[in-house]
Amino acid sequence: MIPLRYHAVSLVAVFLALALGLVLGSTTLADRVVQNLRSDRSGLTEQAEALEAERDTALNELDAASEFTVTYADRLLDGELRDQAVVVFAAPGADPDDVAGVRDMLTRAGGSIHGTVTLTEAFTDVAEAERLRGLVTNSLPAGAQLDTGATDQGSMTGDLLGTAFLHAQGEGPQGTDEERQVILDVLSSGGFIAPEGAVTPAASAVVVTAAQQERDGNDGAFVARFAAGLAAHGAVVAAGGPESADGNHALAVIRSETSMASAVSTVDNAGTAPGRVTVALALAERLRGDSAHYGTGPRAVAVTRGA
Repeated sequence: MIPLRYHAVSLVAVFLALALGLVLGSTTLADRVVQNLRSDRSGLTEQAEALEAERDTALNELDAASEFTVTYADRLLDGELRDQAVVVFAAPGADPDDVAGVRDMLTRAGGSIHGTVTLTEAFTDVAEAERLRGLVTNSLPAGAQLDTGATDQGSMTGDLLGTAFLHAQGEGPQGTDEERQVILDVLSSGGFIAPEGAVTPAASAVVVTAAQQERDGNDGAFVARFAAGLAAHGAVVAAGGPESADGNHALAVIRSETSMASAVSTVDNAGTAPGRVTVALALAERLRGDSAHYGTGPRAVAVTRGA
């Protein structure tokens, strides 16, 4: 008969062997996992370095293109806007550098800036819509009428400011200087606009849009309709960065609606020197009665005019 102690010793030996096998197997597996992870990390590091190199190359090329454009902007824009007056409007959240860059290129094309007006965040605030529409309705110059189809605050404000400050070439704006000043004072004190310096009538306007939208996402539509309201009275170009041509941002809304697309030209790379040159070229084209959509975003017909 086999002693009980022999069974016990045998069982212990079996379990020890299993435990040792598990330890050795786990160690081998762990080593393989570590080796694979190290290999993956090395591969990802190489990919990241390659992507960074491509990014740096692209940025260097963009900087070179921008430097070239700035250097030769005067030749590219020679006389395009000679003797043309332009009012610049900045949408809520528009990049001040974009606004300044656009103004510079308009001036280098021969245009004269007849004022800059910044739209405040209250302009696109739905909660302020009724109050804004009331101020617009009560600020009309004598004898002027708003478009009966303009019912939202963007369209109505664009129609009012277009009536007062824009006009077709060879014609004059409606109203008097005193009435125009009343409009600016009423909308300024109401917290909807912030004029910079004197704002005087012009035959054209540029609306610089914002890259990001606030609140419920209607900002882009309001700015688009504002630009369309202005365009009923003069030549208008709306300009912004790449994001402005996507989703429900301002340029995307303009390009997606036939009536707006034919009335307002757009440029979706106004954050770059080449794009700002294109803004001036597009405005000159709009003053001649043609409209087009430039840049690299959806529905752009070309990178720039003549490209």
